[in-house]
Amino acid sequence: MTLSCEEASITEQWMQHPSALAFATHWHAGQRRKGKKAEPYMEHPLRVAACMIRCGARDQQLLTAALLHDLLEDTPCPPERIREQFGVQVLHWVLELSDRKELLKAERKQQQIDRSPLLSQGASWIRIADKIDNLSNLAEDPPLGWSLQRQREYLFWSIRVVQPLQGRIPPLDQLFQQTCYTTAKGLRLPETWIQQRFSHTAASPTGSHSVHAGIRSR
Repeated sequence: MTLSCEEASITEQWMQHPSALAFATHWHAGQRRKGKKAEPYMEHPLRVAACMIRCGARDQQLLTAALLHDLLEDTPCPPERIREQFGVQVLHWVLELSDRKELLKAERKQQQIDRSPLLSQGASWIRIADKIDNLSNLAEDPPLGWSLQRQREYLFWSIRVVQPLQGRIPPLDQLFQQTCYTTAKGLRLPETWIQQRFSHTAASPTGSHSVHAGIRSR
C-alpha cells in the first residue's frame, strides 16, 4: 500500500512546516510496518495526512500533527522537541492521540475507546484517518502471523474507537464506513454485520465538516 504520487504531492502542498516531514522521517527511521511488504513506517503518517486533505483538511498545524501523531508512542522523541519546533497546539494533538506505553496492551486498547468521546475536533480528524489507513492496510497487507480472528478483532475494536466520533466529520465518516465494508468483506463477515454496526451511528447529513469549524476546541 505505497503512497501514490498524488497523495505525496497534495500532502507536501499543504505543509506549512516542510521540516515536519523530515522531523518525522528522522524519528521513524528504520521502522517498518508489520505486514509482509514491510513498508517503511513513514508511509503511514503520510497517508493519514493525505486522507485528511482529500476529506477537506486545510489547517496546517493539524496536518503537521498528523505527520507526527505516532512519535511519542512509537519513538523516543521527547515531547519538548515537538513543542519547540512546531508549537503547543501540535504537541497537544499528538499527546491526545498517544497511548500510555506503561499500560498493558489490553488496557491501552480500552483506553482508546474510553477517551474517544473526549477527543478534540482536531484529534478526531487524525484518529479517524489513522483507523482508515490501518484498516486499509489490514485488508491489503495484514501483519505477519495475524490469524483471521485477530484481524476481525482489530476491525471490531477500530469501530468501537471511532463510533463516538461519528457525525463530527462527515466526509471521514463516509470513508471510514466504506473502508469497514471493504475490510469486513475481505474478512468474510456478512454484509448485514457491518450494516448493523453503523445503523445507529450514521453521520448527520447536516453536520459541518469544515476543518476550520471548531478545530481548536479542546
